[in-house]
Amino acid sequence: MSEREHPQRKGGMKTILAYAFAVVVAGFLAWLVFHEPRRATEEDRGPDVTAGLPSDPMWYRRCDTEERLASARFRLSRMTSSSVPAQQAGPMKDEIALLCLDEAVVDMIVSSFEAHPRLPTAELSAYMEIFSRVRHAKFEPLLVRAVNHDDYEPQVNAVEAARVQASARAVPFLDAALANAERDLQMRVVRALGAIGTASAVEVVRRHLPGLDRDAIILGIPILAGANYREGIPVLERLLRHEDPDVEVLAAFSLARLGRGSGLDRLAAVVRDPARADGNRAQALQFHFELTGAKGIALDREILEGAGPLLAGEALCDLVRAGDATARERARAALESLDAGERSRACLALGRSADESDLRHVEERLDGMSGDEIKVFLTAVGVGRTPAGLALLERLALRRDFIGDLAIKRFADFGEVAVDPLIRSMDAEKETERFAALARALASIPSPRARDHLASCAIPGNARLEIYVRSGVQRQDLALLEVGRARN
Repeated sequence: MSEREHPQRKGGMKTILAYAFAVVVAGFLAWLVFHEPRRATEEDRGPDVTAGLPSDPMWYRRCDTEERLASARFRLSRMTSSSVPAQQAGPMKDEIALLCLDEAVVDMIVSSFEAHPRLPTAELSAYMEIFSRVRHAKFEPLLVRAVNHDDYEPQVNAVEAARVQASARAVPFLDAALANAERDLQMRVVRALGAIGTASAVEVVRRHLPGLDRDAIILGIPILAGANYREGIPVLERLLRHEDPDVEVLAAFSLARLGRGSGLDRLAAVVRDPARADGNRAQALQFHFELTGAKGIALDREILEGAGPLLAGEALCDLVRAGDATARERARAALESLDAGERSRACLALGRSADESDLRHVEERLDGMSGDEIKVFLTAVGVGRTPAGLALLERLALRRDFIGDLAIKRFADFGEVAVDPLIRSMDAEKETERFAALARALASIPSPRARDHLASCAIPGNARLEIYVRSGVQRQDLALLEVGRARN
């Protein structure tokens, strides 16, 4: 039957729809009421671990000393509280570290630590985390309390603190810790001893090295050569017979750095051994070139023909870096090859060239290259770290495409010398997304100049972009505090 015949049906349907709509609206209003943010009391909020954030990422710089002391005391009192969610504990310790830009906060932390000679394990561990974030002469004497702690967490945090502080007084404690350490702790202790770098620290590495885990050995070998520690030669000669080929090659490289011809001979023998894995041979060839430069490229020429892709690619890179005209022409020609592997190896070799004309040659062809080839080329530019490579990145950063985006990311490979080009690029940039990318790259290079520019630069865009850029100052301050340069 039609609705005309039964008008009550039409009215009933309207009533049902109106009722359903009212229920939905009521439910929505109830959601708004119960989810309406309210002003929380101190008990509701818990610890104030986001003071000034995100609206003011530089809050810790704008406080006066009394405010910094109050903020630091509050965080110290709550950093191991069970009421603090685990995901907020790390940021809280970062905030304490940032407050250590004020010397009065450093003194307060030292006094607080010394006033409690028998801290609970969790608190002791938390203090060690602070000491591993801020390199400061006043923190350095305090970390030895936990280096040989029975519990793993405070011990490992104290070892990290010893690395950051480069604490010579921690060496005997690190020596004792290394005697019975498992793999992870071994690696941390070796890194700490390398950062300390004194003769006694290097001697501890030498003495323990043969009995360490393979990965800890890989970390320890360069420490002996880097310190020119000739007392380590017998240990390195012993490691030439290690079952792991990477250990053998690294030991040979370090022996050669210490002036032993046997190390260079072993590297050449590994390169020429067809039974070896290509990666092992390529690593040996790279080390050989680092030691000999252009004088040693006869070995590269010898194995270039007939070598596997990885080894041939390393040989071509070495020859191009040495300025070999034949190799440079070969690499340029390979850019037009139908073989993707050949094109990729050419991008790798030309990207590491110190000759601007090689980089220009590839730059002119970027638009016809695949994304993977462009990534290989720009990554190689970052590895090469030549002045010509840095100038190339500054040119490419002007592009409004993914090539420009990739170029901006590679600035960080150059370290502090990239700060000026990045600042110039930021000052000339008006587009907000590109400005943010440049700011992110600048924030990734620990440098007082980079930090100061991020703190003061004019920002094209809205308040959210300003918050994003100024948050780079926090990252810079944390990185500089760790290496003791935050006050430069």
